[in-house]
Amino acid sequence: MDNVASTFVLAQNKPPDQDPELRQAKRARIDEEDEDEPLISPDLRYIEEFHGEHASTYGTAPTPFELLQEKQNRDGLSMYAPFADKEEWDLSCWLLESVTKTAADKFLKLDITKSRVQPSFGSAHTWMKHIDQLPTGPEWKCVRISADATNVQVVSEEDEDEDDEVFELWMRDPVDAVQELIGNPALKEHIAYAPERVYADAEGKERRFDEMWTADWWWQTQEKIPTGGTVASVILSTDKTQLSQFRGDKVAYPVYLTLGNIAKGIRRQPSKHASILIGYLPVSKLESFDNPSTTAYRLFHFSMRHILRSMADAGRNGVYMTCADGYIRRVFPILAAYIADHPEQCLVACCKQNRCPRCLVGRDERGDLKKSAKRQPNHTLETLGAQQDGLYPPSFLTQGLQEVYAPFWSDLPYSDIFSCISSDILHQLHQGVFKDHLLKWCTKLVRGGGDNFDRRFQAMPIYSGLRHFTKGISHISQWTAGEHKHVQRVFVAALAGSQDDGRVVTAARALLDFITLAQYHSHTTATLERMRTALKIFHRNKSAFIELEARVPDHFNISKLHSLLHYIETIMALGSLDGLNSEHTERLHIDFAKQAYRGTNHKDYVVQMTLWLQRREATALRESYLSWRACMHDNCKPPSEPSLVEEGLSDSDEAPIYSGAPWIAKKSPHPRVSVSALEESYGASGFVDSLTLFLQEEGLLRPGFHPNPHDRFDVYNSTSLYMPPDVHLNPNSLRISVKATAQRSNGTRKAESPARWDTILFETDPVARREKGGLNGKRLQVAELHVVFRLPDHLISPSKDPGPLAYVHLFRKLGALDPETGMYRLVRATRQLMPRALIIPLSKIVRPCHISPRFGQGRVPSSWLKGKSIERAEEFLLNKYIDTAMFEAYNIPLQ
Repeated sequence: MDNVASTFVLAQNKPPDQDPELRQAKRARIDEEDEDEPLISPDLRYIEEFHGEHASTYGTAPTPFELLQEKQNRDGLSMYAPFADKEEWDLSCWLLESVTKTAADKFLKLDITKSRVQPSFGSAHTWMKHIDQLPTGPEWKCVRISADATNVQVVSEEDEDEDDEVFELWMRDPVDAVQELIGNPALKEHIAYAPERVYADAEGKERRFDEMWTADWWWQTQEKIPTGGTVASVILSTDKTQLSQFRGDKVAYPVYLTLGNIAKGIRRQPSKHASILIGYLPVSKLESFDNPSTTAYRLFHFSMRHILRSMADAGRNGVYMTCADGYIRRVFPILAAYIADHPEQCLVACCKQNRCPRCLVGRDERGDLKKSAKRQPNHTLETLGAQQDGLYPPSFLTQGLQEVYAPFWSDLPYSDIFSCISSDILHQLHQGVFKDHLLKWCTKLVRGGGDNFDRRFQAMPIYSGLRHFTKGISHISQWTAGEHKHVQRVFVAALAGSQDDGRVVTAARALLDFITLAQYHSHTTATLERMRTALKIFHRNKSAFIELEARVPDHFNISKLHSLLHYIETIMALGSLDGLNSEHTERLHIDFAKQAYRGTNHKDYVVQMTLWLQRREATALRESYLSWRACMHDNCKPPSEPSLVEEGLSDSDEAPIYSGAPWIAKKSPHPRVSVSALEESYGASGFVDSLTLFLQEEGLLRPGFHPNPHDRFDVYNSTSLYMPPDVHLNPNSLRISVKATAQRSNGTRKAESPARWDTILFETDPVARREKGGLNGKRLQVAELHVVFRLPDHLISPSKDPGPLAYVHLFRKLGALDPETGMYRLVRATRQLMPRALIIPLSKIVRPCHISPRFGQGRVPSSWLKGKSIERAEEFLLNKYIDTAMFEAYNIPLQ
């Protein structure tokens, strides 16, 4: 890579799912930096394009939206047709989303509705006829499947055998689904058609992996398909879900399809409709079969094979499709990833659940840190075929296979099903390794047992966005992904000092490091190496759990623990795992299964669910069309950027683009607060002296005017901070609120709300921090925020207004790291036994931070509970795991 300029090009400093030009253009360029842009850490992306001919276009064609517009114009119809106008369309959407069909019928038949609203439909029946006229997605069809002890096949009602059990498979053509997604004009700015390699440096040493088109699988697959073809990277996910909540055993088994061509930030949003339901698999307990497990495997594979058979032919030969940008391409739908939990992964891989679905690791070797040979589709098919022929090959038993003679993936071209199986953060990391294992092991080792461990969580200081476990964690009856994440954010701090063997905390830290890194939105070669290191450290120290009898039995043959070995290869092949997480599948269940079931009469419900879904898809598609028409009319002018006014935004206002400065409400909720009230209610001792010192040092004292106890100040409850964009952060979670509130009354029926003083990091040397970043006592300092206020007019001249200010209590500067937790130790800074106070401009606040008491080995005092430990404890830890930005800041070495 000597001639770097001809190999890589530098793209804009925007995350991949926020930069449409980066996705659309196949030849990137070096952009000039805007001197007026705020100073932020750039996300440099040096892009290497695919070397061969790819994603060739074969002319243009109107998109579905353009065809619909042309038809409406030709027939003289409104864009809302078959509805009369926008108001009637809005009414229809509201009825569909908010009320049942019966309630809608009653509403439409009310006299006031007929006389005043006067819709063109007078009953639910005629209303549904209007909706059924809307264009919709692929057509549903039902296939009847017969199964006996040896065979599974499609049958007609006339050919059904009374001795066989018959199932219904509801399905849609996956190729039609791919066509709908890749041709949806609403997704035009978020679709990629070709692979690329992305680097974080001009020398090409630091590879970046985030979107699927930046990873290895797409590049390698592009080399295999015919020249000029376009890869449609199909992502499938399956998972059973309970439909009935309080009674009954109604279950659905949906099959979802989406495309890796669509930016993962869009795929994760259900409102973008970037995932399509292509099937409901048969569900049965198979009680009439002697071997229900084997029959379940065969029934699943037969059903999936029947659904995907059109995709097999399209994957070999390609299909000409009109894409969202209006160009015709020869598209090859190829299975790239399969999202499922561990039992489902084994079902797909045709192996038993005590084996790895991706590799041939021995049943008793899953606890070791060693790589095993990968499962090979051809070898697996040969073994299954030999078993079917009665040859009983030894490899059938050594590989832990099930008797499936026609796996659904056997006909899919260019796909290695075992490499397609995605790592699953929700079930493998959160629910599996962390909750089911590490949490249980560590709870056994805490002095005082689970009750004392609960007290540590009860004593945790409050932090914006962090759940406060007022009853501890042992009482959580139903764990969700949110609970797992919140516990993990304070787990190491709670565990520290709980027992003598340092290997326990070391192992826990390493596993939390791995879990945190695995959730990054963008990876580099360096972050993947950190994941490897964390896994090695855990395995070096895991023996402590057995020696201390926390892990019984005395081995680590745990499938979900072994699965961690495959995370790095998954990221390198398919991109970052936030785009392949089964959390998204669980969310889709709400729209495609649970709500659909609630819209039925619960009898013969699957056919009703498909009709319910079809109508909502038609409505969503029309909404996208209307947005497209509005965009065409307005020429898609981007909204103007908000002006950076001093007052900032209220809590209800839209968050601005990152400006590097905190924001407060436009109007003070507590105007003209006296100094005595600040000292009594806000703990602002020595407020006047601190303010005088600040004004003197900044040269802001107005001649003849000095702060005094009779002055009054406008006080604010909080300030909003906008974190600078970072490749590892969720771009939708950059706004953080920091609170400074006094104790307040909630009336006679509720207890008073206690005072809340959040802790923050503020700059002591802005130039050094921006140059070197990270955490360092010479650049950043921790403080407790007590008052956010503005100076009264008589103390300042308009030309020297410092803007909003903050009164804070200081902690001592960051010093040595705690050897047990790897976090900074903190103690309060005092002067003459009083808190050391300081006034700082609000603009110096960098971010909120979370500090945890440095618990000892004894029982947590009762006075520390309910979050009051921040007032009682003497020593604290600067929590490394509170969020990704803080975790990454700890990683930057001191300089």
